[in-house]
This record gives sequence, C-alpha cells and structure tokens, in this order.
Amino acid sequence: MTRLPFLSVAALALLGLIALAAPLLPLPNPVTMDVAHRLAGPGAGHILGQDEFGRDELARLIWGARTSLAVALIATLIACVIGTALGLVGGLLRGIAELLAVRSMDVVLCFPPLLLAVLVVTLAGPGTVTLIAVLSVLFLPGFVRVAYAGVLTTRQLDYVEALRVLGANHDGSSHGVWTERVGVLTTDFFVGLADTDVEWTPADASATTFVGQVRGGGAVRTATRHDLVFGSNAQLRSIADVYAARDGHARFVADFVRAWDKVMMLDRFDVKGHKRYGPIAA
Repeated sequence: MTRLPFLSVAALALLGLIALAAPLLPLPNPVTMDVAHRLAGPGAGHILGQDEFGRDELARLIWGARTSLAVALIATLIACVIGTALGLVGGLLRGIAELLAVRSMDVVLCFPPLLLAVLVVTLAGPGTVTLIAVLSVLFLPGFVRVAYAGVLTTRQLDYVEALRVLGANHDGSSHGVWTERVGVLTTDFFVGLADTDVEWTPADASATTFVGQVRGGGAVRTATRHDLVFGSNAQLRSIADVYAARDGHARFVADFVRAWDKVMMLDRFDVKGHKRYGPIAA
C-alpha cells in the first residue's frame, strides 16, 4: 500500500496559500519601522512581536515566504529540466557526451556550496536572479545523476537487449547484435556472451566500445560497456548463462513477454482487469 505524505503536502500547501494571499491579509507593512517599540513582545497588533527595528515579525515572515518559495520553485524547475536532459543525453549517447554532461557535475560537487555561492555573488552581484542561478547550479548534480542512473539501469534490462537483437539499436548501430537473424527474437546474444573463445579488448581510449576477436581467428564482434556487463556482473552473468543454454530460448521468450507487458502497462491506469503475467523466472 502506497503511503502519501499527507501532512507534509498539507503543510506546504498551507504555506504556499498564505504566501500567495499576503496582499489580501490584514498585515502591517513589513518594512515600516517603529523604533520606539523595537524588540517588543507579542501583542494584539503584532502576534509574533517586533524585531530590532520595530518591524512586524509575522508580516516579514509571510512576505518573505513569497520570495523564498518563488526562488526555490524556479531554481528547482530549472535544475530539473536541465539536469534531466543532461542525464538522458549522457546515458544514451555515452562517450564525449557522457564526459561533458555527467563528469562536469563531479566538478560542481568538488566546490563547497557556500564558497561557490560567494564566488558567484562576488562576480554577478547580489539579487534574486543571482540566487536562482546559484541554487540551480547546486541542485543540478542530483537531477543529472538520477536521470543518468535511470538510463543506465534501463539499458541493461533484458527486453532492451532483446530489442537490440531485433535490430532496434540507436542509429542502426551493430554493437551487441551478434546474430545473422536480425528481426527474430533469439538467444544469440547470450550464446555469444557465454562464448569463452572470444577475447574482448577496448576499441579506443574511452573504453566505451569493445571489439571481440575469436581466439585463433574468426568473426569479429563489437559491443558496448552495457552489453558486456552481462558477463562481468555475477548476477547478470547467471541470468545470461540460463538463456544461453540449449533449452533457454523458451524461457527467454516468456521472460521477454512478461517484462515488455509490465513496462508497457505501468501507466495504463485506464485499463481495468488486464491479465498480468507472473514474475520473471529465476
């Protein structure tokens, strides 16, 4: 059962409504000073008292919330849009795109947030726009890493590898397509992965693509780092060995159908009574 944070959502909604309704509320002017009554305690006209300049504390909190919430919302939206786009690009294209999009976030994380904020304010000057820019940069690495990790996780799923076998690679790439029956759902990928006669070496210095040469001469294969993770990771290797067995084709097809059905029906809340397939066989 999914538990929704009702109290937290309600509290945030209430704060937002109060901040938006600040011009309509019977509040004193938040910038009007009353030095004669500075540091006065709570009273009938000032529920939370007055500050060192005699300004109403409650009015300053509510009017200040408008600016604070606006800055936080805008900065988060900017970081979300840009960070998600960078994470997707880095995870899909890899290579130089990954270096620029993802590794640049490591540079941002190297700077202490306070030092980075002081540096930007010193160069650009104080102001709301500067604050939004600083917060957007500080929030950016989190969104980039989440999107990047999601893309890498999805690329390693069984149904993605099956689609590669079907010839659905990006830009028609032949990486990971180790079959002569393109367009047919086969286990040739897993059979090729389990072949111990193939020696894999990096194709370039970035080590994002690899070349497999059969020992003693033979066919040459190409693969990406994500293809070969099925052979280097112990859990994924055990799954690959099951599919590579002589009787593994039927299980692979059944698991592919279950995974495809699960992914395609995740957001189909309009479909009622849909027959779900069972869990993927171990």
